[in-house]
This record gives sequence, structure tokens and C-alpha cells, in this order.
Amino acid sequence: MKAIVVEEYGNVDQLKARNVSRPGKPQGYDILIRVKACSVNPVDVKLRGGIYDDYFDYYDRVPRPCQIIGYDGAGIIEEIGPDAGGSLNVGDEIYYSGSPIRHGSNAEYQLVDVRSVAKKPNNLDFVQAAAMP
Repeated sequence: MKAIVVEEYGNVDQLKARNVSRPGKPQGYDILIRVKACSVNPVDVKLRGGIYDDYFDYYDRVPRPCQIIGYDGAGIIEEIGPDAGGSLNVGDEIYYSGSPIRHGSNAEYQLVDVRSVAKKPNNLDFVQAAAMP
């Protein structure tokens, strides 16, 4: 799948378009989302710049060899993990806040914990919904 990644932290020129593996089957509380829109917020800028300091061991915990950035997004549920059942279903349009220690929303697909997901309001398009979290 296509994604925007950071291989080395620094200025905006460090953002690279790459083909990376699609996430695997969702486990536990995860759902697989087909990303339709993502937002850019201060945490994304800090991550890219290598100055994110909310977790003292953050840079020891990020995915390697590259990190797909992007924290908030909106999309369509493709698959649901075994513990993620409830009010959401495959095909639902949703918006969410991801985790900074997992791959982000600047990709075609993303695994996200269902507990940080909500149905997209019908009066918002995907771009507007991605800006909500």
C-alpha cells in the first residue's frame, strides 16, 4: 500500500512516499480501516521533527525501519478484530484518533483500537471528520 513515512526525523523534507506492507488481520480490539482522509496536527509535526516528548521512551517504541505518521483520520471499516464487536460494523464510515506508537493515518489502511473510534456524522465528509478528533 502507499504511505507517507519518516525514515529519519527532521524537517518536512524527511517525509517520503513509500510502498509498504498492508497491515495484517486485526487482533483483539483492533479494526482495519480503509483510510479516506487524514489530518495534520501538532503531534504529527513533533513526530516528524523528532521532538515528540509526551512519552520518555517514545523513540524506543515506534515502528521501524520507518514510521507511517498521522494521528487522526476518517475512513471505512474493512475488518473487525475478535474483541472489537459492538455497535460498529464492516462498511461503517468512521473517524478516529490513532496511537503515536503505531503506524498512522498517512496510508491507505490502518489498524486502530476500536475504543478510539466513532461513527462519522452524516453531515460531514471524510476530510471534515478527520479534523474532528
